[in-house]
Amino acid sequence: VLWSISQALVAFLAVYALVGTVVALYVFGAPLIRLNFWQLRREADFRFGLMRLRENAESIAFYRGEAQERAQLDHSFQAVFNNYARLIKRQRSLNLFQRAFSQLTLVIPSIILADAVLSGDMEVGRAIQAGGAFAAVLASVSLIVDNFE
Repeated sequence: VLWSISQALVAFLAVYALVGTVVALYVFGAPLIRLNFWQLRREADFRFGLMRLRENAESIAFYRGEAQERAQLDHSFQAVFNNYARLIKRQRSLNLFQRAFSQLTLVIPSIILADAVLSGDMEVGRAIQAGGAFAAVLASVSLIVDNFE
């Protein structure tokens, strides 16, 4: 249906879906993978530090090492907290990209077909049908972008 209405719309859809997928994979994918890896590692280090503190509590108290242990745990927790803040910011950016990517599907067909509709070469109903077909096909080919998280 979309091909019979506008080949330009089909070509734009292919490029739009490809660019969206590449941006999702390389701009957001690699950093999110790295941040998630470091988050798990830093959380594990923090938990290990807590267990080590619990197991050696008597020795730490005997040698009055509470301040040093507290400083090490604070440093470890700060690393967890800072990485998590970066992870949240990157996921927010990904969510904004996903929403913008999906919301533009409502506007793009109208922009591309506006000239043909205004010149009288295409009926308004045909343009609306093209918009619906564009959204349906894009939803199918942009599966990676929509479900990237």
